[in-house]
Amino acid sequence: MEKRQQKQQGEEREYSNNERLLLVAFVSFMTFSITQLYFAFRAESEAMKGDSAAMMVDSLTYLFNWIAERQKHVFDRNYQHPNHLMSILTPERASQIRQRTKRKVTLQWEIIPPLVSVFTLLIVTAVVLRQALRVIWLDLHRDPNLQSDPNIDLMMIFALVNLALDGVNFCCFAQASHLFGYDTT
Repeated sequence: MEKRQQKQQGEEREYSNNERLLLVAFVSFMTFSITQLYFAFRAESEAMKGDSAAMMVDSLTYLFNWIAERQKHVFDRNYQHPNHLMSILTPERASQIRQRTKRKVTLQWEIIPPLVSVFTLLIVTAVVLRQALRVIWLDLHRDPNLQSDPNIDLMMIFALVNLALDGVNFCCFAQASHLFGYDTT
């Protein structure tokens, strides 16, 4: 009994650690991407605008992953104490229902949002590429005095801060329990 409680406490710490990391990643990336978007308009940089849009999609993916972690925790907590329906079923049938329900929760929160994220990133990339090609085409056919130059210094500052933010988030995730995935049996 004591061993089971220790395992449960370890799993709860693991959940809270993963949830905390995902929430920190969401907040840091979303804050940075909104700040970068503001300065992208000031710098007149289409590249920074596109990067901000992609980072917003990434940060929303972190948010959905955070929700998935919370849902798994809620699922495990709810199935820890069998309800009336589960108590009248055979242990094998109760286990099958639990596994099927957990697969459904996993599908809903761990597979579908990343797929939506990938397709959204493809759309953002296509829109940014189209806009970049339009600007290049216009600049080829108009007077150089009419062409605008983005603020390279501001772009470089944000690129370096973005790199540092990625490094900090990587280090945080590297300290998590499941850096290289879950053990399989």
